[in-house]
Amino acid sequence: MKNRLSRLLLTTLGILVLATPLLAQDQAPDPAAPAAAPAPVVDYETIIAKDGATYGIAGGQETLLTNEVKLATIITVATNGTFKVGDGAVRTLKPGQILGKDARLTDTDGSLTPVQDHVVKKNNTVMLVKDGVAAPLASSLTLGDGSIVGIDGYLVKNGKRQFIVEGQILELSGAKIQSVDTATLVNGQVVIQKDGQSYKLSAKSSITMNDGTRIYGDGRVVQFRGGESRLQEGQILRIEGVATK
Repeated sequence: MKNRLSRLLLTTLGILVLATPLLAQDQAPDPAAPAAAPAPVVDYETIIAKDGATYGIAGGQETLLTNEVKLATIITVATNGTFKVGDGAVRTLKPGQILGKDARLTDTDGSLTPVQDHVVKKNNTVMLVKDGVAAPLASSLTLGDGSIVGIDGYLVKNGKRQFIVEGQILELSGAKIQSVDTATLVNGQVVIQKDGQSYKLSAKSSITMNDGTRIYGDGRVVQFRGGESRLQEGQILRIEGVATK
């Protein structure tokens, strides 16, 4: 009887020893298993954050984000309202800000800023903007195409020295980003963003934009080649900005 119990115990132990590697193998990750799915690229026109949630807008319809998405292929947007451009730092989309598929961030005052890292001439100062944080350029900067941006406001490209005009924007790759100005009506007040500057128009004043469009303080918009419209409350009218060669 004792010998029979001993043989039974040994057999049971043997089965457990043989089964242990199999159990460990079952629990180990399968190298052939597919990787986690990347963030889907959704054709949202804009992304906004409000009431503690994040929404994608397409065709005038708001959709609550329930998973991470990509916008304009380079911007990753999380459901908590944070976003990053490429491998850049994580930024927070503030209430009232609008993130567009043109890779520009519209602020509550109507100003538009490219989300890519760039240099820009503003207030006669060359600014370096990285991960959304702007600071005066501290020293000459060589861009990806070999051109050099100087703190004196000049660009040296292909051996030629060019003046950087107010509002001109350059990606760190050297590519130019088209500047965009805006006209906004906020509580009946016309607010202009032009060449990086903000202007509030009085009721009887006006301003001519870089493309020839004239904006009046009473909300009228007169196109350079004809045609007239009127700003609506809360509307952000985009207008072609400074032209660069």
